[in-house]
This record gives sequence, C-alpha cells and structure tokens, in this order.
Amino acid sequence: MPPSRTLQVSLPEDAHEFVQEKVSSGEYSSASEVLLSGIELLREEEEGRARWERDVLVPSIQRFDADPQSAIPLEQVVRNLEERRRKREPSA
Repeated sequence: MPPSRTLQVSLPEDAHEFVQEKVSSGEYSSASEVLLSGIELLREEEEGRARWERDVLVPSIQRFDADPQSAIPLEQVVRNLEERRRKREPSA
C-alpha cells in the first residue's frame, strides 16, 4: 500500500452526514475510504472524458474540417433523436 498523507478538509453538513452514514452502515470502514472512493470515481470520469475527447471528439472535428459537407444538418439530428426517443418509449 502506498504511503498516506493527512489532508484536512471541510465539508458541508449534508456531505459530512453522508460520509458518516456510509461509515456507520459498515459499507466503508472509515471516512477516508468514502472520500477515496469518490476521488476514484472522479478520476475515472475524467479519464473517460479525456478518452472520449481523444477517440471521438477530435477525430470528428478533424473529419468535419477535412470535409464540412459531411456534417449532418441540425434538423436531421433532431429527427434522429426524436425517432430514437420514440423507439425507447414503452407502448401505451
């Protein structure tokens, strides 16, 4: 296990209560574990966003820059999204 360092933090009352509830329930053994779990989730989210930017967003922008006519018109995007929404809605 890597060495640990102490960091003093201040939390809003509701966040403090949330951390305490997680520890009291036995889900986590300490407040540090709760906060580390949150930090890990944040790290994963940021890494996922960076991967999306690198693997999806940047190539899309590059394709558009190379061929602006390849863009889908906004009206078509809206129609596509509406169709997807309709397919997901349960039949009444």
